[in-house]
Amino acid sequence: MNIAASLPIFPAATASDPFPVDQREWDLTEKWITPDLDRIIEGLTKIRAKIDEQFEKEKAVTLEGEQAAHLAGLKDIRQYPYGYCDVIRDMVWNAIGDNMRHPNKESRYFSSFQFFLQEGGHARKIWGELTYGPYFQNAIQIGAYYIDAANDTVDVTKPKLDVKYLKDASMRSVDDYEQYFDITDSYYDWDVFPNAFFPELAVLFPGVARYRKTGALMLCDIAEPLVLKNLNAVGALAGRFLAVPTYKLKSPSPVELEKIEAFRAKIWPKLLAEGIVRHPVIEADLAAVSSAGALGEWLRKQQPRQEYRRAVRRLDSFRKHVSLELRKYSLAYSGA
Repeated sequence: MNIAASLPIFPAATASDPFPVDQREWDLTEKWITPDLDRIIEGLTKIRAKIDEQFEKEKAVTLEGEQAAHLAGLKDIRQYPYGYCDVIRDMVWNAIGDNMRHPNKESRYFSSFQFFLQEGGHARKIWGELTYGPYFQNAIQIGAYYIDAANDTVDVTKPKLDVKYLKDASMRSVDDYEQYFDITDSYYDWDVFPNAFFPELAVLFPGVARYRKTGALMLCDIAEPLVLKNLNAVGALAGRFLAVPTYKLKSPSPVELEKIEAFRAKIWPKLLAEGIVRHPVIEADLAAVSSAGALGEWLRKQQPRQEYRRAVRRLDSFRKHVSLELRKYSLAYSGA
């Protein structure tokens, strides 16, 4: 019996994966998109220029010592466009949609999109691994085309736009934790260890890392699509990662283990108590993900999907707080 078959499935887990291009999708692409590609690129270039202008103004303000007006604290505007792939992609996507819904002088650049979609073509925002990095990237897929309007957000010397057939883009979905942490190793400068230190969260967040640039320890962030794929697998993706030989043999240094143990003894109880005061339901959330078995029982309750996602977001918010405090503690730890 397939236990997972009776459990709620989270379609959002794969909603940002690149979609396969069948013959019909290809034919519609060649009918509408390819012949108009130069004009589409011209329109994308204009949109990106407006986005750059906005952020360069904010960068100038920030460099003068004032607070950035947009995304303060979430992105380092001083390094724009580095790290802004998701923000730029979303702004481009929204601008295209606005131009299609509200005709104006810019709409002519994307008129072929309208006909393509009306005839049954598909488009979506996509996220995944660019294997030649490897690194994560946010892009747009329309039919057989890969549109990266933030191509310079990892290497700022690269062209701003990269438009090509998806088959030539070397992009693939991120489907398991081992793949995810293999990418973060080079992309984020993380040395990742299996999370044997915070078992209360390991079924969803199975990695603890050392940030190589500073030596700070953290409870690893996980992209939501992968968290949801793990829910669809009833925790099996996390379980497999925790047993992967190449990671299972890794562990923090003795000094780092000492820091984590001290953090568990001195700081964790306080953070847990504070978390429960802020959100009393977090205690039940933690119990629901305390093991793969508990996760299965929780999912078998067949609550609405949005209730599960709210719980996951509460747990992720709690994880972020724990991770922040662990980073600070690991850098300040004196052993006293």
